Amino acid sequence: MSVQLPFLRTISRYTIVGLVCVALNNVILIGGEAMGIHYAIATVICFFFVGGLAYATHADYTFEAGRSWLGYGRFLGTQTLGLVLTLAILFVLSDGLGLSIWIAAPTVTIIMFIYQFLATRWAVGARQGQ
Repeated sequence: MSVQLPFLRTISRYTIVGLVCVALNNVILIGGEAMGIHYAIATVICFFFVGGLAYATHADYTFEAGRSWLGYGRFLGTQTLGLVLTLAILFVLSDGLGLSIWIAAPTVTIIMFIYQFLATRWAVGARQGQ
């Protein structure tokens, strides 16, 4: 089966925006640790700072669905669940397994990629075929 062109465009746009958000998240997490900030607090900072940027960019650019209060509310809900999942996975990797944040943060990023794509696609109300 061939993959439709709009889906490939959406995935590539999502990946570009996602990489920018991932970079910002990891800078905040790793930089936070270097400044003595616990990863849980740094993760909350990521949630508020990067979250607003992510919604606006994904709604307007990635999925071309436009912004709405309903979409933003759904996005916040999916991001809240994502925050809980991120913290839980970071806890297991960092506190439970003793991995450094240099390993734990990028690992969480990889795990959360698929969840975030599907959740964001639903939240912004992407049109069929994307």
